Amino acid sequence: MGYFIYDLLDMHIHGELESSKEYLIHHSLVITAFSIILLSGRLFGLAMIALLVEIQTVFLHLRTMVRLLYGSKHMPASIDVLINANMICLFLFRHLPVCYLLFYLIAQDVKVPILLKLFLVGGLTFLEYHNTHLTMAMAKSDGFFGHERQALDEDSCDPLGSLKKDQEVEQKQQQKSERSERSTKTTAKKIE
Repeated sequence: MGYFIYDLLDMHIHGELESSKEYLIHHSLVITAFSIILLSGRLFGLAMIALLVEIQTVFLHLRTMVRLLYGSKHMPASIDVLINANMICLFLFRHLPVCYLLFYLIAQDVKVPILLKLFLVGGLTFLEYHNTHLTMAMAKSDGFFGHERQALDEDSCDPLGSLKKDQEVEQKQQQKSERSERSTKTTAKKIE
């Protein structure tokens, strides 16, 4: 839980929380779910399986660092091995455990209180959506499924998109409104 709390604080300090709504929801759900599990003393097995997701996070961060280091579309074959291992780990440690936990909670377990079950199923469903979005973004960025591998830089290294997109859109809109305002003033002067 410490990682998720730290990451939320880090995003807040660096002003990225507004443009990181998916991460905010994800981290909040994880913190809440693990807090409930710790406080209730139940479902430790489910929590252990859910923590398998964090194994893939190591590969995800390693992939990001290596892609930033090289920055170009063309990389040595050894880096391709890492990128392929990352994609394999994505399925083994992100998709399979979440799908198993959903199956277990929906089809097999009858002991979990209904409100807790609804919360966990809702959270796991969002997590699977998040994982699918992450998988598609990384597959596109890394050149899978016929996509061309994309060069990464510091602003575009997040697999879910640039955190500065919202700021860039706001700047472009502000520039556009300033130009429109100047144009209106110029037209008004010409009319006078």
